[in-house]
Order: sequence, then structure tokens, then C-alpha cells
Amino acid sequence: MAPDTPPQRSENQEESDSERPRKRARRTSDPAELPTLAPPASTSPPPTLPTAFLPIHHPSHYTPPGAPPTAFQLPTHLTSFSYSPTRELLMGARKDEAIAHYAEPRLGADLNTGFEECVWRDDTVDEGLDSLLDTLSNFEEDDSTGAARDILERNHVVTWRGMITKFMLAAYEFESANRGRADGWEMNAMVIDGTLYLEEAKSPAKIAAKSASESSYKLQSYYGYAFEAFSTVPPPPEPLPTTFVSPNTNVQWCSVVKTNLGGFRTILGGEVDCVLPTANMRRITTEDFVELKTNMTINSPRDEVNFERLKLLKHYTQSFLLGVPRVIVGFRTRQGQLTALQTFKTLEMPRLVRGKPHGWDPLACLSSAQKLLSFTFKSIKSNNAQLEYQAIFNDLSSSDSLEAVKAWPVFRLSFSPTGHDAGISLRQLSEEEVKTEVIEGKKKDDRVGFLLERWVAGQSEPSITRTT
Repeated sequence: MAPDTPPQRSENQEESDSERPRKRARRTSDPAELPTLAPPASTSPPPTLPTAFLPIHHPSHYTPPGAPPTAFQLPTHLTSFSYSPTRELLMGARKDEAIAHYAEPRLGADLNTGFEECVWRDDTVDEGLDSLLDTLSNFEEDDSTGAARDILERNHVVTWRGMITKFMLAAYEFESANRGRADGWEMNAMVIDGTLYLEEAKSPAKIAAKSASESSYKLQSYYGYAFEAFSTVPPPPEPLPTTFVSPNTNVQWCSVVKTNLGGFRTILGGEVDCVLPTANMRRITTEDFVELKTNMTINSPRDEVNFERLKLLKHYTQSFLLGVPRVIVGFRTRQGQLTALQTFKTLEMPRLVRGKPHGWDPLACLSSAQKLLSFTFKSIKSNNAQLEYQAIFNDLSSSDSLEAVKAWPVFRLSFSPTGHDAGISLRQLSEEEVKTEVIEGKKKDDRVGFLLERWVAGQSEPSITRTT
């Protein structure tokens, strides 16, 4: 195992592009009034055939002796957005309405409190990247300096923090498969104009199955929400609550950060549970962020091993990617009584497992994630259908409809941690699969592939070839 040093983080990583693309200014006219181009004939491969495959290895494979660490740029908070109690997306002047301050909870608190009154989010809707893309559009519109446009034009990856977390954990999921503890996952992927978009694959059937399975352990899930409710208060000038306020899981405050993982300039969105009460609300930074987690009370060496091997690794990767400097864990009994609090500094977590048999290496996480990003990017960009649609997109003028590229190729990225075929497979979805497994569960809106059409319409005119 490689030495457990903090991954290399550069605040001013050198950019590789010497030119920058121009923005395409599109009219929002009725598509029927605009000239259209015919999309290319479908070239989707049979659903069962992967177009590319990347094997996953033991974590030590990703940190060979003498190899330089994968560079990682310090995440910078760009903007934010909130979800209201009715799951309305709030941006602009209302973007921080759901933000909360940390307030240390009382030990002995009963995390069962308020369970019957909890308002649960409707998980039958696949929200995809919609709120993140709309927030980025708003971020650009509100910036008169051009800095936001510059960031978006030079970016390589747009996704949620959870997707890159899965990339970082893949090697350790493969290792855990030997112990019978490992889960696979699936994502949808597109590359448009040099930018890779990743979202969790949520077909209507999968959403229904997940909802049914989660109902059996809803109370355990609620303990996390209750811990957050006991640990947060609204920021001034809002009055402090005098009684416990039952959680509404529609409400979230999310940060959007920029970073760079091994040469891939990346924009990530992710929920932040709360910020320090000392945070400057007019100029929020990642240093103010606080992540809240719950865990069963540790009563034995086995409990400690499981916490450090499984939970702490996930806490680290999730917080590291968004720049969250601290994780506060509330330890509880099986019956939901809060017994202890412990604060973990994110960058110090790897030291807690250094040299232990169940230890993990953050450098292996970053290296494997970089290789997965590179594999996904290159495999999609070299696909024949992808090349055809990109060529059509390149030829569109500012007055053209996007009708010709609405069936842009969508790819399914699948991770299997077990068996002789353990690894990542990538295949192009058929148009029918895109319709029934990707689009059907989403909100009704005009789309190019799984992306909002209004987002694609505002993207840059391709005038350079990005190298990654």
C-alpha cells in the first residue's frame, strides 16, 4: 500500500487549452419555423453488447512504486441552490434559502422523534442533472464579468458528487467483493462538445424496486434526517425554533464547486448539510461546510474495523470531493438514542487507518477515478454515432433548431465488482432504451439525450478540440 500522504492538491493547476470556444447564441423560436437537419441513421449496438470494457483491479494496482500521485485541485465553491419544502428549485436571490447553521445537538436525543410527521421526498421522479444545469445557466447569466462563462467553456465534466464518489470507491468495492460485500452500479453518460455528463441510471422499474426495498428500513434512514434536524438551526435573522421541527426531506441546500481531477476540469454539485455559525453568508466558502453522519455506537473491535473500513472511507471520499473540511458523526444505539458525537477532519481521516490491515489509500481512490474518467471519455468520443452527432452539432448555426440532435447517443456505464468480468462496461443505448429507461422517469421537458435542451442550446460553439 502506498504511503498515506494527502493527495496532491493544486489551487492553480495549469490549464492546457490555449484557445477558448465561442458561445453559441441561440434564438428560442418555434422549431417548426427554423431549418432542421436530418439526424443520422441509428447505429446503436445490440443492447447486450458492450462497446468498451475496463477491468477493475486491487487498489494497490493504482499506486505502483514511484508513480506520481494523481493531481487534485482544491474545490472552489462557485454557486449554490436550494430546494423548497415543495421541491421547488430556488436560484438567484433565493439560492441560499435552505442553508442551515450547525448547532451541537443534545446527547440523549431520541432520533425517533418526529418520524410520523416527516415529509418524504417523492423519489419516483428522476431529477437527473436538471437542477444542476439550470443552476449553472443562472450562474452564468448573473455574472457580468465573464468569469462564469470562462469556467463553463473550459470544463470537461459535469455531474453530481455522488457519481465521482462511485468512481473513487470502485477499486475498494472490487476488494470488498472477496468478502461478500460489494454492490454494482449503473450510470448514463453523454459527451457533447467536449464535456462529459454523468447521471445515475434510474429507470422507472429500478425506481419502483428501490422504493419498495427502502420501505423496510425507513426508520433507520430517518435517524439520519432526525440527527440533522437536531443539529441545525436557521441562520439569522430567522428565529430559533423552540420545539423540534420534523424533517422535510424535500428541503436541501446544495453547493456547486469546480475542481480538477487528474487533468479533468470538473464541476460537481452536492448537498451540504450545514455551515458553521461563523460563516460569512455573503461570501460562503468550502471552509464553512459541515457534513453530518450517523453510525451505530462502536462496542467492539469488529465494530471499529467496519466503521473505519466502510463508513470512514465513504465519509472521506464524499467530503473530499466537495471540499468539506469536517464530518461530525453522531453515534446512536440500535433504538435511536444519540450517545456520542465525534468530529473528524476530512484530510486527517486517512491517518486513522494508516498501517492497519483494513486501511485504505486515498491515492488509489484518485488514481482509479482518473482512469475511469479517461476510459469513459475516450470510449464515447471515439464512438461512430457520437462522431456523427458531434459533426452535425458543429455545423448548426445560431438560428438552427436542435431537432437534428435530440437523439444524441446516450451510453450506459455499468460496474460489476464480482466474477471474471469484474470491471466497467460501456455500451450505447438504443433509442427505445433511452425513451423507456432514461427519459420516461424524468420531468416532461425538451431534451437532447437526457440533457435539458435549453442547456445544450446555450453551450459553446466547438472551435477547439479539447485534449484530456
